[in-house]
Amino acid sequence: MKDISHYELCKVTAERFLKGSEIVLFEYQSIVSGEFPDVLCFNGAYTKLFEIKVDKQDFRRDKLKDCRIEYSVKYWTHLHRFRDKGTRIVFEDPRMQEFIKECPHLGRRRYYVCPKGLIQPEDVKNGWGLYWYNGRFSKKKESGQFKHDMFAEMNILSHAFRKCFNINADNILVKEYN
Repeated sequence: MKDISHYELCKVTAERFLKGSEIVLFEYQSIVSGEFPDVLCFNGAYTKLFEIKVDKQDFRRDKLKDCRIEYSVKYWTHLHRFRDKGTRIVFEDPRMQEFIKECPHLGRRRYYVCPKGLIQPEDVKNGWGLYWYNGRFSKKKESGQFKHDMFAEMNILSHAFRKCFNINADNILVKEYN
C-alpha cells in the first residue's frame, strides 16, 4: 500500500465510522474547545475521538498536548495508625492508592489510527485504543471509557451546525436517513 497522507487517513476514518454515528467531523478547526480533533464521531451524547498518526514522531508528540496532561493523586482510603515496637507512632497505610486523573477533553472513547504496524498495541497507554489501516480497519486494542468534556463537545457540534448552514463544509459528514 502506498503511503497515505494525514488528510486521506482522516477522511477514510470518518467515512468508516459514520456507519455507527450520526455526525462525524474530521480535521475540524474550531477554537470553541481548544482542541482540533482529527476525527470526532457523535452518536447522541456518546462520542469517539480518533487521533490519526502517519509517523512515529507525531505519535510521540501527542502526549505533550495540553489536553493530554495527567496528574497523579495519592490519598489514603483511611488513616491507619500503629505503634512500631511501642516506641514511635507511624502513619502509613499499605492500602494507599494512587489514581491517575486527567483533565476532561474530547471523546468518551479514544483511539489512535495509523498505517498497519506503525504503532504497536503495547505502545498505546492510558486506556487508549488502536486501529491499524491497510485498506481495511483492524482493531488492535479496545479503548477504555474516559471522562469527556460534554460542554466542549456540544460547543463543537453547534459550531459545526452553524458552519453547515453558512458555508460548504466538506469535513462534516452527516448520516443520511432513507
